[in-house]
Formats: sequence, C-alpha cells, structure tokens
Amino acid sequence: MVGLKEDRGLCAHSVLENTITGAPSSRSARMRALQLVVVEPTGMWILPLPESGSVRIGRAEECEARLTDARVSRVHATLQVRTLVLEDNGSSNGTCTAGARLEPGQSVELQPGQSFSVGDTVLIVQKVTLRTEHARGRSASAEFSSSEGIVIRDPVMKHVFARVMRLAQGTINVLIQGETGVGKEVVADAIHRASPRADAPFLRLKCAALSDDVLSRQLFGYDGGSADAANSGPGLLELARGGDVLLDEIGELSPTLQARLLHVIETGEVTRVGTLKSCPTDVRFLFSSHRNIESLVAEGTFRADLFFRLKGATLDLPPLRKRAAEVLPLAEAFIARAAERMHLEEQPVLTEGARERLLLHDWPGNVRELRNAVERAVLLCSNSWIQVEDLALDAENSSQPYPAEAGAVRVTEPPPHPSASDLAGDLERERISQALLACGGNQSRAAEALGMPRRTLVRKIAVLGLPRPRTPG
Repeated sequence: MVGLKEDRGLCAHSVLENTITGAPSSRSARMRALQLVVVEPTGMWILPLPESGSVRIGRAEECEARLTDARVSRVHATLQVRTLVLEDNGSSNGTCTAGARLEPGQSVELQPGQSFSVGDTVLIVQKVTLRTEHARGRSASAEFSSSEGIVIRDPVMKHVFARVMRLAQGTINVLIQGETGVGKEVVADAIHRASPRADAPFLRLKCAALSDDVLSRQLFGYDGGSADAANSGPGLLELARGGDVLLDEIGELSPTLQARLLHVIETGEVTRVGTLKSCPTDVRFLFSSHRNIESLVAEGTFRADLFFRLKGATLDLPPLRKRAAEVLPLAEAFIARAAERMHLEEQPVLTEGARERLLLHDWPGNVRELRNAVERAVLLCSNSWIQVEDLALDAENSSQPYPAEAGAVRVTEPPPHPSASDLAGDLERERISQALLACGGNQSRAAEALGMPRRTLVRKIAVLGLPRPRTPG
C-alpha cells in the first residue's frame, strides 16, 4: 500500500493553526477539535477543520477540501463546520449520506462520526483530541502517513480504512488479520498515527522470530538485581507507556507468554522477568496475525480468554489478488519511491506488457511481493521502460500462461481458443461488469476506477465476451 497526499499539508496546517489559536500554552493542555477524514480512490488524507465557517468540497482550486476524484464536481458540496450542516451544490453525481442521495441544493445535519460520499470519495467527520504543544507543528499529512504509504481503490479497503480512522480515536485493542505481506503493519502504523497517542511511542515486536526467554525480556523487561544489573531494564510495555504496542504474529505466542500477556491486559500492570514487583503501564495493544486466531482457539492452541480480551475490534485485510484495482496504482507508487531513492533522473514507466503481467499475477506474497518485484525491475531495467522480463514473475502464479521465451520448449500448448475464464477468470469478468455498471457504461471512468488504460479495458471487454456499453442518447 503506498502514496499519501503530501501536498495537502500546507493548506491543512493553516486550518489547524486557526483551530488552536488562543488555546492554553500548558504542555499538558488538550482540546477537542473536528477533522475531516477523506478516503479518495487514490489514497487517504486528513483535513483538520476550523472552529467555524464553511469548508468547500470539490476539485476546484478554491476548495478547502480539494479532491482529485474525477466523479466529483468542481465545488461539489459545502460543510458548515459549527452546525455540521452538509449541502449539495447541484453536483453532477450527487452527495449521499445515510444511504440517501441529496437533491441539488438540499442540506442535511451530520453527527460526528457520520460518513458521506461524493463521487467515489468517502468522507467522515470526526472528533479528535489535540495536544496544543505538538498540534502547531504538525501538518495534516503527518497525521496519517507511514513508511510504506497507502493506496485505496478497492471498496472493501475503503471500508477497512474508514473503520481504521474510527478505531484510532479510542483505546480499544485491535486485532489485524490477513495473509503474509498484505499490509498489516501499515494498518497498525496508520491507527497509531491517526490517534491521540500519535506523539507517544509506537513499539512493535515480532512474536515468531524470538525464543520465549528473549521475547519475555523484550516484552516485559528484566530485573536481575545487583548480580545482573547490566542486563536489567524495562521492556516494551514500560517503554511504550501512553502509546501503542504492536505484537506481530500473536498466534505464535507460547501458552506461558499468553498467560503473562493476559495478566497485563486485565490488570494494567507489568511484572519484569526476575522479580515479583509490578508497575503500572498504559498501552493500547495492536495485534496482527496471518493465521485465524479463532481457529487456533478452536484447536486449543490459543487461550480463549486472551482471544476475547485482545479482540476489541477485528480488521480482516483482503489479499492483493482480491484487490486487483490497486495493483497498478501500487506498482506506480513503488516505482516512484524507488526512482527517488536511487536518484534517477527519469522515472521508469511500465510497458503495456508489464502492466498486463502485473494484473495477471496472483500475488501469493501480496503487497510485499509486488513491492519487491517492482523495485527489482527499477534496478534492472536497461532504459526508461520496465519490460515484462524485468519483473521476473513466476509463471506458476499467473492466471494464464506466460508467453514462452525464445527457444523455450512448451510442455503444454495453450488451447487455440482460450475461454474467458482462462484469460482473466470469473473474478475479472465480475469486476469489469461492476465497474461498468457503477460508471453508467462510461468506459473511460470504468478504466480509471479499475486502474487500467482505456484501450486495455476495451480489449478485455471483447476477450471476455461482455456486452459493449450503449452510448447514451
């Protein structure tokens, strides 16, 4: 997942400055404020809202919440901040909230936490608690960023990240489940950065990589007394006080460590290894696992009482093969990041063949595999174009056979007339059909929503035998 709206920072920062003007100067001062969480097809960003006045939402430069969504009008809607009244400004594609579409010029009162949509963009008004001493120096883009960044095109992922923003404001424990490489750590990082705990520590520990003894000392700390003072010290649960702790692959914890962790969650106290003395701790736990924890409970390898304590809320991340619309935007974001890191004068561009190969690959390693493949291709490509061979993807994980290299011997010849399922599968057919339906048959908009060139979409429509959309009028 990649690429946040870094260019929003200046505008949003000025709004935030207005929000905190006149706030107490005490380092511990806190205040309530509102923010607008914006989930566009290309990513997510946050706009802190002023105490009063209005915020225009649309694609025009004068809009305070300026969107890139092609289905959004220039000045699509207006939000009156003090009263939280949302008004549609006669937009082309409408403004929807609570399952209903507003009439042109119609207004509706929102509640904090309520979402609404304009075009393909979802927006949520949220209450947040700001610490004034750090709010002055933070841009909106810094509120929600990560080392990997985020791209959100898939409807399921939009729903996931809408929940992420809501969960971030509380202290409830969160369990993040999904296949290896799907982006669980990115989601955990997003929760921390969007939360009131963002200035406190965010520490993470991989439970599967360490022995019980090492894991115990790193998590709970160690007190060897005067005899082993050099090796004594606090663990993550003490060091992260006031912040968040991510325990990666929580399903790998031994029964002994499960019991100790349960004690910490229930009592809010941590006891270092080697002593009976406890000390209070204040952390919010984020747990991740590529295994289904509920299944482990049924198997008897994971404590049911611990499962119910860590499962304050659960986020299930779909694999990349079920988020095909995000493959190309992710790839292009990884290319841009790799080119910048390598100080390339010109950013390489994916050829049409390379784009097709990326779309056909099943991505068993998910986003991590995509990132590695693309970054390797940037390094290996001989010119400004990334060719199919630069990606070096395994043919066994493709939804159709790759063309044989020159001189290679085919073990099995492809059928002379490949079926639609051979070329893209039923999932591809359904995905394209839904995109065309959602875009009213407009192929250009459907291609943009699917993350592919229009000519590629036209070819796929023909290959899959889909009916060509009728031209309006």
